[in-house]
Amino acid sequence: MRDFASALVVSMVRQAMADQGVVLPQGMAFKGGTVDAGAKRALLATVLEREGPVALLRVADAVPAFAGHPVARIFAGAASADDVIARWLRIERYFHSRHRSRLLDAGRGRVVMEHFDSRSGTPTKGEDLVVSGLQLGLLRWCGTDAVQLIFMGANGEPDWLAFDRGNYRDRKIGGAATRTWQLRWGAFRPARPTSAPALDGATRTLDGRALDHPLAAKLFADIAADPAVTPPLAQRASELGMSPRTLQRRLGEIGWSLRRITAAARAEVAARLLSETETPIALVGLLAGYSDQPHFQREFVKALGPTPAVYRKLTATARHGSVSRP
Repeated sequence: MRDFASALVVSMVRQAMADQGVVLPQGMAFKGGTVDAGAKRALLATVLEREGPVALLRVADAVPAFAGHPVARIFAGAASADDVIARWLRIERYFHSRHRSRLLDAGRGRVVMEHFDSRSGTPTKGEDLVVSGLQLGLLRWCGTDAVQLIFMGANGEPDWLAFDRGNYRDRKIGGAATRTWQLRWGAFRPARPTSAPALDGATRTLDGRALDHPLAAKLFADIAADPAVTPPLAQRASELGMSPRTLQRRLGEIGWSLRRITAAARAEVAARLLSETETPIALVGLLAGYSDQPHFQREFVKALGPTPAVYRKLTATARHGSVSRP
């Protein structure tokens, strides 16, 4: 899983270098869509030494070139800049990334992020720069205006204004701190750069339960349309113009609960991705809203019986058609 994520990062770095006219070493071997994390770090170190830090930050400019990648769907429904950051953090958790981002502080139009090693190691400067650059690129791609990227010094004060409203500002990296950065922004205008697969009006769940009540059908459709996030009960209730207690009571009266509807919607999305697309199984669970791969395997088997891999084989003949329901 971590290697899969590393391969995507490397592909984006290579795209960014190609856009800048930088020729990279050709010795990196990809195997089955993955790349060794050590090879990734070596590549980033080479670029940093030869081209400087801004060359790596410009991975932000390569983000639009990957609009067709399945991971892009995670950000399609982002409703704010803060939501973009929240979705990034969810991806890191799903892949159990060794190097992760941590939200240190947040306020109106800003966040402070720290890049850290979950195993007590230390991320490289190249990895710091690429992660911050990807966050910058995603914010801009999803519709965030006037974005700034500021690296913070050891004293917690701004040290390097690396990107300001469309312009990169270079510096010699040397001993400069890159572990902590601040992202600031102005207005957010959702670009909706991509969209989740349409569910073409499912009227029955995969385990045969009818979605014949308007409340259950609406919640199912809303969750399936953007399973990357799971708003709390209070938010779902507010969106429907009722209190959490009222929503729970009304769902109970029709034989449902928000948890059961969420599980059914995730299974629906996962099943369709498995049967109708070639999305790698490593990503299907992420796109369907599961917290990690074991959670995906466990809940999918509970809902449908076969594992995701077996389900894909069983429905191979139905690819590009409708999912056969029991």
